[in-house]
Order: sequence, then structure tokens, then C-alpha cells
Amino acid sequence: MSIKGKYLFASILLFILFLFSCQLEPYSKGKEAYEFYCASCHMKDGSGLAALIPPIAGADYYAQNQEKVACIIINGLQDSIVVNGKKYGGKMDPIALTPIQITNIMNYMNQSWGNNIPVKSIESVKKDLEKCPQ
Repeated sequence: MSIKGKYLFASILLFILFLFSCQLEPYSKGKEAYEFYCASCHMKDGSGLAALIPPIAGADYYAQNQEKVACIIINGLQDSIVVNGKKYGGKMDPIALTPIQITNIMNYMNQSWGNNIPVKSIESVKKDLEKCPQ
């Protein structure tokens, strides 16, 4: 095989490996951002922190309030909420993130820990952010 042929073969092989790596962990950017910004409170597995911080994994509030999540992330949360029948009154500080970061985090959370919530588009997150109380 010529050098050009070997180069072409190696390039095709690397491209195929790249495609498969994207398939193996489609929400890797969201996972990285979640672990950096969210996991210290909501835990790496989305289980929350006892009676202080609500879970995201299997959380009815999270699943039923998708249109509010982006606003909660950037504005924080001062009100108490009920998650899976349990009241949480802790304060969540705002996190300054871009719409794409929020979308990535939400899509990771939507598809992790047994959650099966539809994927959000960047456009829908931007629309949700436009509705945030100021």
C-alpha cells in the first residue's frame, strides 16, 4: 500500500472512531458542565443532598417544570419547592451560564439516572430564558 493509501486509510479509521465516540457519550459536554457547576450540591448521581437539596434523578418537579429549569439555573431559587412529595426550602444561588451550556446540562440531566425526559433544543431554552422573571 502506498503512503497516500495508508494516510487515507488512517484518516478514515480515525473519522469512524470519532463518530463512534460521539455515540457512546452523546451528552459529554453537558456531563462535564453538570459535574463542574451542579454536582457539588445535587451530587454526581443526581440524588441531591438529604433534606437540604432536592434530587434531579427521578424528580417529579424537574420533569414537570422543564420550562422553568433554565430560569432556575441562571436566577437561582429562593422559594421552597416540593419534589417527590418532600418540601425543600434551601436557597439555590444563580449560575451565570450561556444558553448552550444550560441546554447541554439539561439534556444531560434529562437523559441520565433513569430520567427519560425529551431532549431540549437551544431554541426552546432561549425561549424559556426570555420568560424568566427579572
